[in-house]
Amino acid sequence: SNKRGEPGWFAVALGRPQQISRVVFRHGSLTPAGGWFDISRMVPQIQVKTDEKADWTTVARLTSYPWVDYTMIPNLRDGQPFEVKLSAPVTAVAIRILAQPGRGYASCAELSGYSE
Repeated sequence: SNKRGEPGWFAVALGRPQQISRVVFRHGSLTPAGGWFDISRMVPQIQVKTDEKADWTTVARLTSYPWVDYTMIPNLRDGQPFEVKLSAPVTAVAIRILAQPGRGYASCAELSGYSE
């Protein structure tokens, strides 16, 4: 989803407009080559599309993700969840997480939006 050195993203289309008040990102797997986010360069952003033609809009930052940069392999387990509650519910047709990959790539096991 990105060129080397640029932020990357993982997105999910919801099929129809859904009210979202909470987003859960589940971390993927790690290797020495990458798989995590470099927080020193960018705090991961939770973004939504309010309709198919809308631009991506940042609705939250994933501040629960641990501080880590490209030089260290973080102590994260596969599928580890990180949750963010939105300041106000939003109706969306798609959700994505935008972040700077640690080393060569980032990974995502799951990205979900919830109304409660």
